[in-house]
Amino acid sequence: AIVVPARWPDGLTGEVRLSLYEGRRGFVLSGQVPSRPAPVVVDRLGLFRWTLPRSQAGGWRLLINSGHQGYSGSVGLAERIEELPFSQDVTVLRGPQASLALGNVTLKRTNAFFQRSLSTEDEVVVTAFLAYGGMSLPAGQPLALESVLLYPDNEPLHALEAWADSVVEMVRPRFSRSRVGLYNQWYANWTPESDFGSAALILQGAEQIMASGLIPYGVSYLGSGVWHNRAAFGEEEPWPGLFPQGIGQAREQVQARGMGFMHGGFFSKASSCATLFREHPERMARDDAGAPAKIADESWGACRYPYYVPDITLPQVQDWLRQVWQKIHAASTGYHWLDFFGAGTGIDLNLEHPRRIYFADPSCSFPFETDRLNVQVIRQAVGDDAIIGTYTSSTFNLIGLVDRVRLALDVGGLDHLDAARGDAGTGNVAAREKADRRWHHVEAVARNMAANYFCHNRFWVNDPDPAMVGIHDRADTVEEARVRLMIVANSGGFVTVGEPPDKMHPRRLALLKTLLPVYGEAARPLDLLDREVAQVYDLAVCTHWDRWHVVTLFNWGNVAASHTVLLAALGLGGPHHVYELWERRYLGVAGEAFEAMVPPRSCRVFCVRAARPYPWLLSTDLHVTQGGVEASAVAWDAERMAVSGRAFRHDGEGNLWLSVPAGFQARAGGEAALTPLAGGVVGLPLKFAGTEVEWEVQFVRDGA
Repeated sequence: AIVVPARWPDGLTGEVRLSLYEGRRGFVLSGQVPSRPAPVVVDRLGLFRWTLPRSQAGGWRLLINSGHQGYSGSVGLAERIEELPFSQDVTVLRGPQASLALGNVTLKRTNAFFQRSLSTEDEVVVTAFLAYGGMSLPAGQPLALESVLLYPDNEPLHALEAWADSVVEMVRPRFSRSRVGLYNQWYANWTPESDFGSAALILQGAEQIMASGLIPYGVSYLGSGVWHNRAAFGEEEPWPGLFPQGIGQAREQVQARGMGFMHGGFFSKASSCATLFREHPERMARDDAGAPAKIADESWGACRYPYYVPDITLPQVQDWLRQVWQKIHAASTGYHWLDFFGAGTGIDLNLEHPRRIYFADPSCSFPFETDRLNVQVIRQAVGDDAIIGTYTSSTFNLIGLVDRVRLALDVGGLDHLDAARGDAGTGNVAAREKADRRWHHVEAVARNMAANYFCHNRFWVNDPDPAMVGIHDRADTVEEARVRLMIVANSGGFVTVGEPPDKMHPRRLALLKTLLPVYGEAARPLDLLDREVAQVYDLAVCTHWDRWHVVTLFNWGNVAASHTVLLAALGLGGPHHVYELWERRYLGVAGEAFEAMVPPRSCRVFCVRAARPYPWLLSTDLHVTQGGVEASAVAWDAERMAVSGRAFRHDGEGNLWLSVPAGFQARAGGEAALTPLAGGVVGLPLKFAGTEVEWEVQFVRDGA
């Protein structure tokens, strides 16, 4: 290890240690500030500085992680510095020939930040520092700094994943890997006049899900919605009259219908109209004048009151929060939501001139330790086995405390009345502009999800928000519906239904079911560090009978785009079949690469499966993994010259597609007639009624 004496402003001294990471080829930067005879206020401590002449920065890109639902994605190293100066907790520098991941791998007292700036010498400067938010370090108490990993690798995704694996090694987060899906009635049954939940709305949602046939596919929970009186932060009383027999009775009605009930709320902030604030304003964090620190003049769109931050370091606030969540837990079936969470969320985090917010315990760093303390109290109240999902949260602050995390903005609906109808020649201009804004918002959601793909199944389960494939089966929205579907599929996360399924066109409901049940693994955005919004995703699918890759190609532009996919980029070698899901198009056998044209504002989904010298399952249109969850026990019997297997769906019908190499001919598919497809592929149609279907296709040699 290399130990370097460190000196920060105001006479604060310590040491910074650079050491080899045992078992990896990276380096760890750590350090400490020794105890002092008097308290000291700590805002930020710099760790290192890296510079590059701006003239050489053109070949470099940098990953920005907002740490919440702000911007996450990659940008040119010297681009948009004023707009996006910081990356929180992790970044990746990708150069012309090498990449370097930089990331905080401990959760001691605060976050690490990586700041970009331009020096007077026209250099791009990357600085790493720790932000303590004005924490008061008590006299006689040393400060162990966070450990930052520096991990070089030729492949930027490998470097990023190595950082994430190191966090897991250090923190060892525990979380539920449940894939149970949800019905989000705030989306499905929302109107401008009813931005709240009620017992009647919950019962309506339960009936809708029961009638949809989605429960057997794993969508078996629905939530309480915005139940707080006046939709206020920190309010523990429901809207008057909307739960006449209590929220617990709503849970009982949901359970009686074979579903689970998710219950939670807004409890890291307090609106001025909330009971807590009105009765105990002294329990709020304070501003410079000693008054309750007002964060903003409006809580959110449905609550126009100002809001504040309860002082979670006060025992009285902890007791109040614990009691609230014990009641919430008793009215649920062990699944909870935290929305508008994080004391720092909604605050302009000016790291150069931090805003002072004072807590009763000044040694508690804001917002890192205050956020974690808040969730620790909630976790104690609901128990280790309960599932906690967060929205608008401060993400990495909560590793090891929560189970599911939303990583992007609300995706929004597809069937808004202002959506464009008709083609560009006849459609309404204003409507097309609104549809454009909706599309670019979906693009931003995809960008954030891609930038945090590595969190899934390491830190928590990623929450991509509802698939939102639309209610009406309109030709002008089918491509966008597929894009929305694949954003969710590639996230690896659970499925949330955000549209009333009893109103969905059968074809849109069938499209949604191709996600279900979820496969559960995240796809890798292979070009994450090549462009701002990833276009190429690789999902490795593994079953006991085969392994293959599902490649999604997105086109975010307004003109058709050609892609060349190298099999080596997927870790594959040798000949592979390539089949496209949506258009039922067989591209043949690829040796080193395959090329595909993707229409504007759309995606195409390819199954890439090793070519065999005998017939084999190529794809299915039953699930986007094309065999990952709906097919089993696939086998080739060389003696009988037959491919057989089992397939299962709870309802509906679909097709299996089999490759037929040269020299073979398909002879029979049981009772169903085979469907020929160009290029030596045959389809076997199947119908499902809640039982497993055994299938077999026999073959003969040409000339036999």
